Amino acid sequence: MKRLAILGSGMVMLALCGCQGHPQIVHDKYTGATACVSGKHTDHPGLLQTLNTIATYVQDKGYAVGIEYNSYNRLSPETVWSDGHQYTYNDLGSDAHACMGAGGCLIDERGAIKLSKDEFYQFAKTGFDFKIVGYHGAVTGHMPASTFQSVIDQCPDAGSASGG
Repeated sequence: MKRLAILGSGMVMLALCGCQGHPQIVHDKYTGATACVSGKHTDHPGLLQTLNTIATYVQDKGYAVGIEYNSYNRLSPETVWSDGHQYTYNDLGSDAHACMGAGGCLIDERGAIKLSKDEFYQFAKTGFDFKIVGYHGAVTGHMPASTFQSVIDQCPDAGSASGG
């Protein structure tokens, strides 16, 4: 779990906040960590609900999916499910924005799930359909196979990381 926290809180957070629309390699000069990240994929685009995801590989750390959920209703994510498999959701924090009195605030919730190398490469072929289950509801999403493949294509050493 500590590996996921290091992976998630640093590079996944940096990539999610970067608002990039295309794959890129991100280097943190302070930690020396290098990550290959997909462009941001958006499900449910709109004023009341947005789900952004990225696929990422962090050198010597592994693979993950970064999740950013924006809504006027707090979700408080706890787990992520796909094809009967439960993934652990690593909470990376939340913020309230655009507060409008009785209208409430736009809540930005961020997190990550750790993937094995095998899972990441499988999703590069099939895509990733998932359901985020929270204390206050659930939301479904889809990441196309090309999101994962873009990371594999741009990061020559992505295939050398250990699975799991």
